[in-house]
Amino acid sequence: MSSFRPRFSPLSRWLEAWIRGGMNHERSIMNSHPLQILLVFSICSACCASALAQLSPCPGNAIFEVGQSLDIGFTVALGDLDDDGDLDAVLDPILGSGISILLNDGQGTFSQNGQTGPQYYTTALALGDLDGDEDLDIFQGNSLGQPDRVYLNDGNAVFTDSGQALGDSDNHGVTLGDMDGDGDLDAIVVSRDGGLNEFQLFLNDGSGVFTDSGQDLGNVESYSVALGDLDGDGDLDAFFGRHLTFNRVYLNDGSGTLIDTGQWVTGGLWGNSHSIDLGDVDGDGDLDAFLSSFTANRVYLNDGTGYFVDSGQQLGNSMSFGVVLGDLDGDGDLDAFVANGNTDSNRIYLNEGTGLFVDSGVQVGGTNMSHAAVLGDLDGDGDLDAIAAAMGGNVGSTVYMNRCAARPFRRGECNGDTNINFGDVLFLLDYLFKSNQTLSCQDAADVNDDGSNNIIDVFSLLVYFFNGAVAPPVPFNSCGFDPTDDDLDCEQFVGCP
Repeated sequence: MSSFRPRFSPLSRWLEAWIRGGMNHERSIMNSHPLQILLVFSICSACCASALAQLSPCPGNAIFEVGQSLDIGFTVALGDLDDDGDLDAVLDPILGSGISILLNDGQGTFSQNGQTGPQYYTTALALGDLDGDEDLDIFQGNSLGQPDRVYLNDGNAVFTDSGQALGDSDNHGVTLGDMDGDGDLDAIVVSRDGGLNEFQLFLNDGSGVFTDSGQDLGNVESYSVALGDLDGDGDLDAFFGRHLTFNRVYLNDGSGTLIDTGQWVTGGLWGNSHSIDLGDVDGDGDLDAFLSSFTANRVYLNDGTGYFVDSGQQLGNSMSFGVVLGDLDGDGDLDAFVANGNTDSNRIYLNEGTGLFVDSGVQVGGTNMSHAAVLGDLDGDGDLDAIAAAMGGNVGSTVYMNRCAARPFRRGECNGDTNINFGDVLFLLDYLFKSNQTLSCQDAADVNDDGSNNIIDVFSLLVYFFNGAVAPPVPFNSCGFDPTDDDLDCEQFVGCP
């Protein structure tokens, strides 16, 4: 009776025979002198090029792993505060306790720098170079009648209060942008208190000193505001996420004067939206809008002139507070990370490239009452991670690491039969020396976790089979992610969710 046997090169046949010991058990690798084994390692490494792979897009999903737990918080902002090349964070830990400066070690782990701001009831934060010295400063939006504050960075994440007290409203949102075209960052602050200061545009003199423009938009009490060039004329326009009424769109005349377009953009149950992010979600070159709300989230598509059309999508039914757009699955379009409050976890909506969003089914975190979220590459691996500021629930604010570049796998399971055995050795030998096989998960074949696929992985498996004392690095006995940053990927793996 014959059985199927993969074809191997002469070298791989010799290796297999020597490994198995052939007819003479004394010739087995396990009975060889260590110097002989080292010699074979050297020969194979020299004769056989390592199989490396570049990072590829996630295969249709975005997988987030729970990372560091932070303090509970209302809002969070990301930026390189200490000029070391990675993204740091500013977090409002709890209403009235003062903001915290969290410095990133480059791997996505944050530590407080020991500096906290005065104890204001902060509800909004924005980072930008406010004084023109090429570092990131802080614009702090406060509520309960407390004025907004500006903190200037010395370049090393040490912040000094500029002494300005701006406004006195129940502010809920702030965003920065050059509204008057003079080259510096101005600030728009919005409030939901129904008073006289529901909208304030503060113009920057270039040194970080702000003056109220005096512009009055009437009754525009809002949760949030997003800035972007909505009509393609080169200046920044404003999309307001309103409180208990319809959202509004205002176009800039180029000097910072905002003009109502007359559009009433429906958001949630009462027409309102808690948060808005702008981005080209349908690939036509203009800025569209993703609106979060206390009922279903909505997507509005821009016709290029600043006029928005409802896409008809109603995504989710949770109390969604925050939304941020970014390419979460590496396919080149903008997806949505939605921060949910109440009893639901955060959600990922994947874009099919045309502005049509599909619930990925990924539930990020627990029922932690998230209020805001930000995206950025926190660990330097090239994909977008997240921080969700949360006010309570079963966890506080949390760092979520995107494992976009890999799927969960079991190290050493190379041939897709869901078992780790000698068949994986034969598969690897054929892959390395004859290229008869396709390796769909290179991470799984990286048995010794050195960042490459080569003959050393074969020997690592054999040593484990015959010895059992040294198991391959995690994830081995159960499914998991590769803990090592390398150039290998895992496009498909059978047996792991």
